[in-house]
Amino acid sequence: YTVDYDVIDLDRFRFEGTERVEVDIVEATSTITCHAVELWVHSVTLSVHGQDVAPVEADEIRYIAKDESVTFVFPSTIPAGSKATLSLSFHGILNDKLKGFYRSQYTQDGESRTMAVTQFEACDARRALVCWDEPAIKASFQLSMVTPVDREAISNTPVLSTLVRPSKTNPKQLEKRWQFDETPVMSTYLLAMVVGEFDFVSGFTKEGVVVRVYTPVGRSERGQFALKVATQCLSFFTHKFGIPYPLAKLDMLAIPDFNAGIM
Repeated sequence: YTVDYDVIDLDRFRFEGTERVEVDIVEATSTITCHAVELWVHSVTLSVHGQDVAPVEADEIRYIAKDESVTFVFPSTIPAGSKATLSLSFHGILNDKLKGFYRSQYTQDGESRTMAVTQFEACDARRALVCWDEPAIKASFQLSMVTPVDREAISNTPVLSTLVRPSKTNPKQLEKRWQFDETPVMSTYLLAMVVGEFDFVSGFTKEGVVVRVYTPVGRSERGQFALKVATQCLSFFTHKFGIPYPLAKLDMLAIPDFNAGIM
């Protein structure tokens, strides 16, 4: 998956994005069904690799609420054995249900603020992107997020680059685009995204994994104990099980509204 969140609006509680998904067609079909909840999908096309033809646009988009799914109907059959790229645009809401891509309220300098947070376990990634949202169906993910210039974006992998530019929705304001490294192959529920204001403390495990504890602004010292425990535990379990930690970093965040305990 390549997923670009072009708008994350913390004032209107909405987001917009585009996706490109590399798929293997194992059976001849004219339809593709994915998971999606509270997402509005449009501009769906399919490009079959090795064919010198323009991408085929879906004739119909069918939402099936009871299955939490969306089906794309194409005008012709896609041959079995094909490799293809499914491309689409979508928009959704930063909900207040503490699941999927949701909003969390906090107070900073006496003012009410909003951060955007994800909680996908076990099957709520479908509220943030169109996907096959089953733990056994694994893939890699490459994300970008566009945020207000004074907010920070965090995901599973390190930031490759950032770009400050005029906002596409309000050219008088600035926005910041964050490009993240590709994840390992993993289940959809493990994907994480956060947009907000943070301070942090950081350290390293004996194996060189960077560990950060993100806190509300001005409270980073309160993260020191969690940082100490996390770096020691990560090294302990690395040696105990003989399995290296698979990512370049480990982030822990203090979220005001979080009902899952941990994720």
